[in-house]
Amino acid sequence: MKNSPPKYKVLLNNSVSAILFTKLDGSILEVNQTAVIMFGYSQEEFIKLCRQDIIDHTDQTIPELLAERSAKGTIKGELTGIRKNGEKFPIRFSSTLFQDEDGLEYSCTTIQDISERKKSEQEMALMIDNTEESFVLLDADLHIVSFNKQFKNRGKRYFGFEAKRGDYIIDYVPEEQAQELKELYALVLKGAKQKKEIVVPTAEGDTKYFILTYTPTIVDKTVTGIFVT
Repeated sequence: MKNSPPKYKVLLNNSVSAILFTKLDGSILEVNQTAVIMFGYSQEEFIKLCRQDIIDHTDQTIPELLAERSAKGTIKGELTGIRKNGEKFPIRFSSTLFQDEDGLEYSCTTIQDISERKKSEQEMALMIDNTEESFVLLDADLHIVSFNKQFKNRGKRYFGFEAKRGDYIIDYVPEEQAQELKELYALVLKGAKQKKEIVVPTAEGDTKYFILTYTPTIVDKTVTGIFVT
């Protein structure tokens, strides 16, 4: 902290993340230069503040997070930061407990401003929700990660299911079709893009035809899931 060797000060002040050393009651002992830039307070102002001054404590998850940190020694997640001018912004953080040479316990918290990421996610969600196509993203275990409103609406109207994140996609199909679909997904998870046509009679007496495209999602040359349109 204040008596840290110079080389550690250099590392702290050149970090892309804001770094805060605090007491367990949330009072701030020291911050790095990135925190000064991110929140708009000077070093001198920071040490007169506490956690509630820079983190929105109307978030009901904070007591649970603090309890988890006490139990496990470390936590991470997303909350809302508050700049000196009152502006609120989304942050991702990690916080770890540690003891000094006298056995006194403190916390070290790193914070990243994720405003741009959240903006991109919102723009992408807006774009995906305003297209005619239905989208659903599955993980490698075939559980739903995300979907757009068209998938939710068509799933309910034509196939009789209420889409929910975390659901096993195979549970949405009739039992007699489950094995065939599992085999199709297995091919996709091996990297092979697939297409399938589905014919659905509607309650109105007509017929709907759907073409489903199953595309493997790949990260660092590894198939991590399936994107279905």
